[in-house]
Amino acid sequence: GIFVGAHPHPRARGTFAAYLATYVRERGDLDWPAAVQHLATSAADVFALGDRGRLRPGAVADIALVDPAAVREAATYEDPLVLAEGIDDVLVAGTPVLAGGRLTGALPGGGLRAAPRRP
Repeated sequence: GIFVGAHPHPRARGTFAAYLATYVRERGDLDWPAAVQHLATSAADVFALGDRGRLRPGAVADIALVDPAAVREAATYEDPLVLAEGIDDVLVAGTPVLAGGRLTGALPGGGLRAAPRRP
């Protein structure tokens, strides 16, 4: 997979930033609310993760704070571990995993199981 080994694929660290920079800021194909809907809410719905993908009371606090003017991918094939720019703070299940642009070392995430689907 793209995350495996000491030299992973640059997409592992840059996909979402590249999407936001290209399709929202540069090309204007989507506005910011539509991009958030696509990346968070729709993805959670597809995988039947009802407590994720939305900011509301009782939901799991998976939050990325994005600077719309600065977000961009920075990882390259030569240096694939560089974090994206313009995303300085990320919480997973309410725990900061990126604070002020630095990884915190916290690993609160885990495997997720989709809810059973209706036929």
